[in-house]
Amino acid sequence: MRTVTETVSTGVAADAAKLAGRTRIAENTGAGTEDTFPGLRSCPFAPPAQYGRMREEPIVKVPLYGGGGQEAWWISRHEDARAVLNDRRFSSDRRKDAFPTLNDDPGTRERFKSQPPSMIGLDGAQHAEARRAVIGEFTVKRIAALQPRVQEIVDECIDKMLASENQPVDLVQALSLVVPSMVICEMLGVPYTDHDFFQSRTSALIRRSSTSAERANAFDELRGYMDELITAKETEPGDDLFSRQ
Repeated sequence: MRTVTETVSTGVAADAAKLAGRTRIAENTGAGTEDTFPGLRSCPFAPPAQYGRMREEPIVKVPLYGGGGQEAWWISRHEDARAVLNDRRFSSDRRKDAFPTLNDDPGTRERFKSQPPSMIGLDGAQHAEARRAVIGEFTVKRIAALQPRVQEIVDECIDKMLASENQPVDLVQALSLVVPSMVICEMLGVPYTDHDFFQSRTSALIRRSSTSAERANAFDELRGYMDELITAKETEPGDDLFSRQ
């Protein structure tokens, strides 16, 4: 599943659909939060039922949950997604006024505009340049070398779950959020003593229940920490992504 990353005119969406051999565009006319994106689950082990309904149409305009009336285009089929991603009229730049956000806080967009964009918020040549700078960190050889440490991290998480007195445990909180965060720590060269700090801030950024203020605070603290870490790597480099840049 993919969603278009910028609110665009119906004409542009239609052109993208034609590129993929499709021309139908549907308006999501349902009412209530069940018809928003992201959808609300009725079962924690299954995707929201509305996604199945929405996939019946190749392109659907959908209101954003918590977005204060903002809308975005839903693209759910592989060929449609490829057409959109290869069309330069669509953008990933969150600094643009038309870019939809998952909250209606005016401060969110101002933060996007006032700060340098991350790689996923870059388009075209800028994105290609940033991607080339780190592509060597994700070769088959380098990822294979990281595998034993990833296995250790997973084993440690499972051991903690088994030893926990609070049963049953939350698999998301105890494993699926922890493992990616810890692997990123390994790749960036974050000291072990800072892992808890890094994990708590990254969790706040992606946790759906976090408020705008909580996300903003976590971002600022994480950004400040990264500045200090990169400065330290410049004088004492190690075997990690930051040191090799």
